[in-house]
Amino acid sequence: MNSKYFILILFALLLFPKVRADIYDFEKFPHQSIIRHASFQHHIPEALIRALIKVESNFNESAVSQVGAQGLMQIMPQTALELGVDNPFNPRQNILAGTRYFRDLLNQFEGNLEKALAAYNAGPDAVEKFEGVPPFKETKKFIKLVLHYYKKYSHF
Repeated sequence: MNSKYFILILFALLLFPKVRADIYDFEKFPHQSIIRHASFQHHIPEALIRALIKVESNFNESAVSQVGAQGLMQIMPQTALELGVDNPFNPRQNILAGTRYFRDLLNQFEGNLEKALAAYNAGPDAVEKFEGVPPFKETKKFIKLVLHYYKKYSHF
């Protein structure tokens, strides 16, 4: 590569940090194009989708929880059926369905992020029963972690 072009590219990366962030996104998050599509389709910030995936499965598309939740966004089999997911281990199906489900929860809880996160973790019935975030350690920890990663990923 011509050293003149190398210097120009380096200069551009320093001047335009968003370009660097986009490059970083694609390296760190292998399903970034799916996340971006799900974000656009369901009006959920990309950083929030990434945070949910990080906390739910640590980006492991073949993850299965002790209670049977599956894939990147740890969708329960019954929820997967209701959302029309044929293969919960397919990253595209899982991310699009998980994001759609989270959008439904946000709508159900009138945009309250903590209640929607609690419902994603403990189920919407638990949130309604306790009229807010249930007093479960796991759910409180889940909310805290998702919000931590949401903030962290929002800076990319």
